[in-house]
Amino acid sequence: MADAALVLVGPATKKKTPDPAGIAKMSDAAAALTQLRDAALANPGAITFLSAGDGSGAHLAEQALWRAAKIAPAAPWYQKAAAGGLLAQARAQGAYALVEHGVWADHGGAPLAVLVQGDPRMLVPVHVMRSFRVNHPAGKLFTQWITGPKGRAVVARQRGYRLPA
Repeated sequence: MADAALVLVGPATKKKTPDPAGIAKMSDAAAALTQLRDAALANPGAITFLSAGDGSGAHLAEQALWRAAKIAPAAPWYQKAAAGGLLAQARAQGAYALVEHGVWADHGGAPLAVLVQGDPRMLVPVHVMRSFRVNHPAGKLFTQWITGPKGRAVVARQRGYRLPA
């Protein structure tokens, strides 16, 4: 098992103008979400948060962060992204979104930037499991490799993932 780090991305700070919600460089995700919601309510139509809304680990972690902030996110500033491509949609709309660090590393960039990261609540456990119905030798080999010293070393080298102690 390893942990995947999530990051809160949104419109990049430009010169001396901060992101619209003013959450850049915050490390408390719940406080950042509270500030984002307050800014969205103060400036209707100017700030949007896109949610994957797909029941994925990142989506469940997002919901836990909203609960930690004691906020029930609601339209119009909180919207569910269309299937496939949360980050691309956030980029196109200039919206805020919570994404896995690995996804950001592969597909991130302007006009969005990582605004909030480092909160321990933004870690999502990643597990490797084999099906018990199909006992394919390749599945067994992969599970042994990824949980062994070589596989753990590969995971440890990946940005955005943290192995348990």
